[in-house]
Amino acid sequence: MRGAVSEAAWQPPEIPDSLVTPDQIESRIGTLEFEDGTLSEATLETVYDNLDFTYAFRAFVDTMQGVSRQAFLKIKCCAHRLNPPSNSVVQDSAR
Repeated sequence: MRGAVSEAAWQPPEIPDSLVTPDQIESRIGTLEFEDGTLSEATLETVYDNLDFTYAFRAFVDTMQGVSRQAFLKIKCCAHRLNPPSNSVVQDSAR
C-alpha cells in the first residue's frame, strides 16, 4: 500500500509530451512513421537508404581531392612538356 492511497486507486504519472514519440515526423527525407515509438518498416528502409546515399556521397567527396591532384599534375606536366606521373598506389608504411 502506498501511504493512504490503495493499490487499486494508484495510477502512474503522465508521461510528458517532450518524451513521447509522435506517430509521424516530417523530415528532409520524407515522412517518418512510428508505431508505439519504434520505426515502421517503411521508415526503417527510408532511413537506411538515406544512410547508404550519405556514405556513397562521402566516399565520392573524399576521393575528389586525390583525383583533382592527379589531374593538376597531368596538366602541369603537359604545360612543361614533361611525362605525366604514372598511376601509383599510396601505401601506408606505418605497419
